[in-house]
Amino acid sequence: MSERGNLISVRSDVAASLLIDGLFDAAVGHLEDPVAPELARALDGESNPRAARLGYLARLIEVERFPVANVPIAWLSEALAGSSPEALSTGLAFEEPLAKPAPADGPPSWRIPGPGGHVRHFLALRAVGEGPAEDKRSWLFGFFLACCRESSCLGDRQPRPDGGTGPS
Repeated sequence: MSERGNLISVRSDVAASLLIDGLFDAAVGHLEDPVAPELARALDGESNPRAARLGYLARLIEVERFPVANVPIAWLSEALAGSSPEALSTGLAFEEPLAKPAPADGPPSWRIPGPGGHVRHFLALRAVGEGPAEDKRSWLFGFFLACCRESSCLGDRQPRPDGGTGPS
């Protein structure tokens, strides 16, 4: 591996195996976990509820697995002052390209601490499967909803699917 600035070049097959497959499998393992009624309504209202739930769970798992992901997201906290988590998540999902996002373009998935927009793009594609490309937005909605709930929590408490906060 060689470093270029603050980016590290890695083999995509290794990244897929370790990051994408591991995160996806962990999210799928929690799909049947109970969720708070208001969270279920928001996620199930998406065009692809399964993808929305997987996006939500993927963020919870990122925060659990990657210490760099478990930091306050100041810009998101500020944006929440003028918007509901659901409305903000929808808006952010539509700011994201359906194609693989480039970090230089500044899409929201690259502005969230963690493994980055490319990993999230491939997780969304796995969640959507053979469905329409637009269903990526359902995954993104769930992902950003978890980020919003995380940003609205106090201190280092993280949102659990059951609606509580703290370690699951």
